[in-house]
Amino acid sequence: MNLRPDQLASQLDKPLAPLWVLFGNEPLLVLEAGDAIRASARRQGFSERETLVVGQGFRWESLTMAAGNMSLFGGDKLVDLRIPTGKPGREGGDALQRYLAHLPAGVLTLITLPELDWQTRKTAWFKALGEHGIIIELNAPERERLPAWIAHRLAAQQQSADPEALSFIADHVEGNLLAAHQEIRKLGLLHPEGKLSLEQIQDAVLNVARYDIDKLRQAVLEGDPARCARLLEGLKGEGAAPPLILWALANETRSLASLRAGRDAGQPLAALFKSERIFDNKRQQALGRALERLSQSGLRAALMHAARIDRMIKGLVAGDVWDEFLQLALRLAHRFNERIAQANHTKRFQCFNSGLALALRRYRWTSRTTCKLLDGRPVRHPVCWLRLRPRPRTLPCWPWQPRFAHAPPPCLRPTHRTLKLRAAPVLSRP
Repeated sequence: MNLRPDQLASQLDKPLAPLWVLFGNEPLLVLEAGDAIRASARRQGFSERETLVVGQGFRWESLTMAAGNMSLFGGDKLVDLRIPTGKPGREGGDALQRYLAHLPAGVLTLITLPELDWQTRKTAWFKALGEHGIIIELNAPERERLPAWIAHRLAAQQQSADPEALSFIADHVEGNLLAAHQEIRKLGLLHPEGKLSLEQIQDAVLNVARYDIDKLRQAVLEGDPARCARLLEGLKGEGAAPPLILWALANETRSLASLRAGRDAGQPLAALFKSERIFDNKRQQALGRALERLSQSGLRAALMHAARIDRMIKGLVAGDVWDEFLQLALRLAHRFNERIAQANHTKRFQCFNSGLALALRRYRWTSRTTCKLLDGRPVRHPVCWLRLRPRPRTLPCWPWQPRFAHAPPPCLRPTHRTLKLRAAPVLSRP
């Protein structure tokens, strides 16, 4: 039987089931759930407790012996079995199935496991745990749910805060719930009950966030450029290996490019996920949202950018690797960066001027087109194309100097650029 973490409190008021299984990727939540079960067991008469930790050389016969070794004058017994690796092996799996087939009376068994992959969840011994007991998966809350989790913790100690203050705490404790718990307890010691101001929280909460590459990949897929910048800054401070970060970003880019090409060819998205071996529902949803804002040309440009970073890491090209990581992450995360990537790939940047479009010393006319539609309305003036000669530092200072609608970043400035100008009136070809 699977149980949600929020349903645990209601189950502890009832007679406890003979078998409980806790696992997840957040040690704090697993520890708190285990403490709650042990406290409820003491209230219900389980006065004895024996802890078994599975390690190298562990004898599985001790599990059956612990359950059968009851005191003559004591009460019921709690057997606390902990498997830190999450893999009992063939011998341990068979021993668990034999133990579950004949659960002893008057014994409550609590099994604690770490985060389990999908292969472990399909094993016979784990399925047997679900058939004979209650399984609770305790994972860290997602970034968007972290402020609500913090607010719930503050409410437990009779305190509250504004959404802005909750977001500030979430940014400083992301990925480290143990430290988040300590910071929240510190707020309870420093300030009285009631509402906390942003200034009080800023003075008390330290930056104890921990960053990993998987969160960077998630932020890129979710299209959160601010979080991408914060994660890259944290990874840089923690000394993360640049080749590993490049592998993660390039792998996501290749997956998106493959999915984008298949979708443009008319293939169903479910079949594409299966071919790419993407089975996680959350990841599929994130990739689907990313495909809505990214084009094939933008992904192709991102792959070329990743190849340039690879040469930079190997020392073949000069530059700042972390600045390039930031540019690549922003290119994939933000909708506007996709437009920049497409403009960089075609080497065209759009430029508008409310006055005359002048053919200056460093420009030469290449072609002239007819009227086009801009913003859905016909434009009276023709649109002219100008090509820039090799890398002018600045545009000439004329009264009607062209202006970039969106200035390209320095790393996206090619040697030759094509500028799109709106002319009024049309100049003759020089």
